[in-house]
Amino acid sequence: MARRPAEQIAAVDPERCTGCGYCELACPHDTIVMDGCQARILEACTACWVCLRQCPVAALSRAARTREAERQAMPRSARPSG
Repeated sequence: MARRPAEQIAAVDPERCTGCGYCELACPHDTIVMDGCQARILEACTACWVCLRQCPVAALSRAARTREAERQAMPRSARPSG
């Protein structure tokens, strides 16, 4: 049975994100990637919130899984290479 997407998704505040990568390292589901010096959430985010606890500058928050949040999230196929 396919897992139903969480009703919420992690969101990155680009003004606060320093690009440290702690959230990417902490994510147990591999749904955060660094895109240059900016964390990006993949649309497969499971809303486990491990990343929120690891961010030293509180750049991550919970957001409703709306069409806008889905648009801002990256599909797995669009992961930056490198």
